[in-house]
Amino acid sequence: MSKEIALVLMSHGNFAKAAIESAELIVGKQTNFETLSIFTVDNVSHLKQELQEKIASLDTQSGLIFLTDILGGTPMNLASHLLTKENIWG
Repeated sequence: MSKEIALVLMSHGNFAKAAIESAELIVGKQTNFETLSIFTVDNVSHLKQELQEKIASLDTQSGLIFLTDILGGTPMNLASHLLTKENIWG
C-alpha cells in the first residue's frame, strides 16, 4: 500500500494544469495526481465521467484530496458528492 495521498486539482480554465506545471518546475516531477480543467462549454455529465476516470487512475488507498479554485464553484460541486466516501477529503 502506498503512503502517498492522491490529489485531484480542479479549476475553471487552465489554472489547475498550470499550477501543477509550475510546482513541478520547483520540486520536480510528481506522481499520483490528476488535474481537471473546466470550461463554460463543458457538459456536467461528461465532467463527472471524466472525474471518475481520473480518480480510477490514481492510487487512493492512502486517501484522496480534492483542491478546487472556488468554494461552491463547479469544480467543488463535482467533487462534493464523493466527500462522503472513506479516505476522501476536500
